[in-house]
Amino acid sequence: MIKKILAVAIVALAPLTANAAAIGIGAFTAPTIEEFEGFSGTNFIASPLALNGVTYTSGSGTIRTFEDTAAYANCFGGCITTHDSPNDYIEATFATTFDRVGAFAGSSEGPLSSNVEFFDSLDNLLGSVLLSSLSAGDLFAGFESLVGIKRVRFNDLADNGVVLSLDRLHYENISAVPLPAGLPLMAGALSLMGFLGWRKKRIAA
Repeated sequence: MIKKILAVAIVALAPLTANAAAIGIGAFTAPTIEEFEGFSGTNFIASPLALNGVTYTSGSGTIRTFEDTAAYANCFGGCITTHDSPNDYIEATFATTFDRVGAFAGSSEGPLSSNVEFFDSLDNLLGSVLLSSLSAGDLFAGFESLVGIKRVRFNDLADNGVVLSLDRLHYENISAVPLPAGLPLMAGALSLMGFLGWRKKRIAA
């Protein structure tokens, strides 16, 4: 009987470790949104670039900042991009972890091909989202993990010298985590195991 109860308790724990998945922009409820506004013209900045508590780096060591759509087609009020280097990347590292992170990645000069990777505070890969488009434009990549997301990297896979843009970075924590359906069952099973153990000792005595 005890073996059967223990098996139920282990199964009930499974949902607690499986809360990680790719999400769309509609999954965010009240995020902080970095729109990269406030830049003047187009600039080349040596990374890292610190902006509102988030640190941005690139593989080439240089980040381009754009002021508005007149300078770069995918910018909506402003954006940052890689610097014309094949297989470059832009990485955003947060001061603390967040449950949900996402952003728009794009290209105005050619096909978009980007692998977006999400990491926890121990630098473990939580998951990735592949963005691909045959034409210029931008796409949203988002991820949710209750372990907490510390870093996100937007990798340029095109290998054609076309810059990869990053815009409208979203991040938030989930305000209230609903009680897993299996948690009451697990608590009841553990209580019953304790009672059976106590009863067995009492009978033996």
